[in-house]
Amino acid sequence: MSDTVVQGVKGKDLLSDGEMTKTVSDLKFVDELNVFTSCQSKACNKKMPYVLNCKVITCPSCGTSRRFAFEKSEITAQLCAEIDGRGIWFRAFNNMQKLLLKVNLTMQAKSHEITEALLGLENTSLCYDTKSHFIKDIID
Repeated sequence: MSDTVVQGVKGKDLLSDGEMTKTVSDLKFVDELNVFTSCQSKACNKKMPYVLNCKVITCPSCGTSRRFAFEKSEITAQLCAEIDGRGIWFRAFNNMQKLLLKVNLTMQAKSHEITEALLGLENTSLCYDTKSHFIKDIID
């Protein structure tokens, strides 16, 4: 026999739909900033290293080569902001482009430039999943 205790959900968590929008005054930390492109081969589709000033890239997994295009690149980051007196880590994927636009940067910027600009970002409204902390949208 096990002594499992199931805790009930109380208060606003009971009514929560799993999505919340909050304005953060600034970002406290930026971690795991990753700029990459994905292999366009349907059989592979794995992450490929991001290489600046390269016209042709080759997938290390399947060996397929293609012309490099910045618009096909992706960027992810882990961002920490203070919400209701607590530091909360968020994960940003598809919405990093919106954050870059807010700080007047493009995908061609270097990692340290992106990090510095994000840490200078102020009063940003984030729509995020309250359970996974994935940022769903950046509200203008």
